[in-house]
Amino acid sequence: MRRSAMFLSVACLAWGVSPPSRGESTSAPPIPVETDLAVVVADGSQPLANIPALIKQLGSPNFAERRRAEEQLIRLGPEAYDVIDQTGEHADPEIAERLAYIKLCLKIDWVRPGDPPQVQRVLRDYGDRHEDERLEKIDELTALPAGQGIAALVRIARFDRKDVVANWAALGVLEMNGDALKHGGTLSRALQEEAGAGERPALAWLRLRLASLSDVAATLPEWAAAVDAAAAPLLAARADAPDGEDDARDAVVLARLVRFQLQLSADVDDEAVAAALTRVVSLDQQLPRDDDRRMLISVLCRPADRAGNLQGVCALYFGEKPPGLSGVCYALAWCQQQQRPGVATRLLPPYADLARERLASRYLLAMVLQLADREDEAASEAAAAHELKVDDPFDLEPTERRFTADLLAEYGYVDWAMREYRATVQMCELIDFGALRARENLAQWLADDQQYGAAAEVLSEFIDPVTDDKRIKKQYEDDWPYSTASSERYLRRLDGQRRLYAAQQAEADGDRDEQGEQIDLAVKLDEENPDILIAAYRFHAGDAEMQRGVAERIKHVATEFRAEIRNTADNEMLQASAYNQYAWLISNTEGDFDKALRYSLRSTEIAPEEASFFDTLGRCYYAAGDLDKAIAAQTKACEMTPHYQVMQRQLEFFKAERARRSDELDQ
Repeated sequence: MRRSAMFLSVACLAWGVSPPSRGESTSAPPIPVETDLAVVVADGSQPLANIPALIKQLGSPNFAERRRAEEQLIRLGPEAYDVIDQTGEHADPEIAERLAYIKLCLKIDWVRPGDPPQVQRVLRDYGDRHEDERLEKIDELTALPAGQGIAALVRIARFDRKDVVANWAALGVLEMNGDALKHGGTLSRALQEEAGAGERPALAWLRLRLASLSDVAATLPEWAAAVDAAAAPLLAARADAPDGEDDARDAVVLARLVRFQLQLSADVDDEAVAAALTRVVSLDQQLPRDDDRRMLISVLCRPADRAGNLQGVCALYFGEKPPGLSGVCYALAWCQQQQRPGVATRLLPPYADLARERLASRYLLAMVLQLADREDEAASEAAAAHELKVDDPFDLEPTERRFTADLLAEYGYVDWAMREYRATVQMCELIDFGALRARENLAQWLADDQQYGAAAEVLSEFIDPVTDDKRIKKQYEDDWPYSTASSERYLRRLDGQRRLYAAQQAEADGDRDEQGEQIDLAVKLDEENPDILIAAYRFHAGDAEMQRGVAERIKHVATEFRAEIRNTADNEMLQASAYNQYAWLISNTEGDFDKALRYSLRSTEIAPEEASFFDTLGRCYYAAGDLDKAIAAQTKACEMTPHYQVMQRQLEFFKAERARRSDELDQ
């Protein structure tokens, strides 16, 4: 008897089922592996139609009947997956446990013979990977060119055992360009071949996306319902319940779905966009956990220009702050960035009072009022924002003002921004590194307005006391917050920038001696700053010996930038910055102009949203002698950031040069 029980246990392990509990009947014979499924299905009907009955048998008190049902369901293969999946969470915990096990056992062929080689490479061991790794593979499939990964993503959306992973795969398809999905019926064909009878939300999104390719407006109510369904479990969570890894991913999925709905709405009309943005605010008001609200706004901000500054502002508006305020900030900023006054007009009535609660949101309200040509109201709201005092137990007002000033400057409201930078500096102690950032930015915008002396003075207010007073210098060094940078090196660089501003003011005043003295001091303080080297190279143009020394330094710094390009291959944005720095330095002085142009073009390929890179590209084309392309690149930089006067001045210079050369040719 003991031997028979042991044999049965081993056999059950081999079949992947559980051995019977003590006292259960074992009278039914095991099912032979080679038995035809049609024989097993007793009533002769289609196998899939019998799945509900087989599921019910999983709860049978008879072990053999349970085992037989389990074996039949497993042998039905992937086609059974859809029906099992649609049953949802079974009320009987034992049946639910067995269904979960059966879904794991159903053999899914992740790689198909017709898959492109790159897809096969990504999916080779997909089923054996941990959830995090499967998400990474989905991102790889999404990034494949020409929509090669679409069919595989639909397959994952249908069969992956975790709903959040299936949703991730579907979102990868949703976020692809609509033309790519239409081309050759790519999405339609993938759904026909891969989706089967699956009814998971992920597959419903994909079918809805297919419908939206021909009529976006008609699908918007269904997208709204999809967002509401995705939000439901997060809205039902207790406010004090800690969110786990799955909850965090569900919040990301919701945010990406909201972002996609907003993108679709933008192509319909202002009313549709206003409804989508209203949903953003509503979710920010209703999600009970701060982490979920923060994730919603964070993900919405990611693809947008100026996301860092907006995200920084929104981060201040969680916790103790009025719910919905960060959502209002995002909605108003979206209207401003996309230049949609019609949307703003629809949003203002319900949310204006909420926006007046805090500094940044009130300034955003002023922005959209100005966008809607309500100039007097805009000026009034901006003035009220500057005077706003909020009872803040965490003393975040200086941080809020600095973030707000950054946001205002990036949106082109430079006068408002400088007012807030000054307020930040005035309300902080001298050794406050947030206020120091505000000083630097204020000086930059003053210099952009050619107020070079004022820019130098703003930095002097910090540099002189720290340099001259040992007590203040010690406090500066003791409080220095950056472990990866030298406090002394930073102070020298800041002083070098001050000297450069002073030299520019001396040049404007026609004081060449003072200009030269300040430039030479700047080089000694920071001989790696491209702008300082450019100023020195130009100033010493008539002194062969001095210029030769500057040229040697330029050559050395250019070599360092090339090394930085090699060393940052794993970080595209850092590498793009190094490309740009090299190109800017060389195109304004001397060296390999062709390489500078190639490097500049590469930086714009990596970061096509960065206006300063196109500013550099304009200078590179000018150095290479192509004024038409210089003007085209510079015009793009100016269109992206029309409030940067230094870029506008360079554009005017290029146009004047082209006119001058044209006149010379005519003569």
